Amino acid sequence: MAIDPIFIFNVPLIVNGDMSGNITSNSIVISEINVLGAQFVWSGGASPLGYVGLAFSNDNITFTPDPETFLSVSGNSGSDGINYLNIGFAYCQLIYVATSGSGTLNARLVGKRT
Repeated sequence: MAIDPIFIFNVPLIVNGDMSGNITSNSIVISEINVLGAQFVWSGGASPLGYVGLAFSNDNITFTPDPETFLSVSGNSGSDGINYLNIGFAYCQLIYVATSGSGTLNARLVGKRT
């Protein structure tokens, strides 16, 4: 019999972010989480171009973006998601790195423990 994951949080970390520049969310504690799901939704503006991803830290000061989580963003509107397993870090941030264009970004993070 499979064990159901324990749902820990579902929080908006980026709300109406301005995609004409880089965006970094507040950090969130993930020390007891081993499954993360991030959803990014963008709209409006002038064809934002860049990438979204996750950045991790153990000291909540220095965050290192994880290239394995990078997803390209393009077009006037769209959405994408990241499913991340087996996390060994204590803190996480969501990031958007802008290349060109503008728009509005919203992103949520879900954390579960199995």
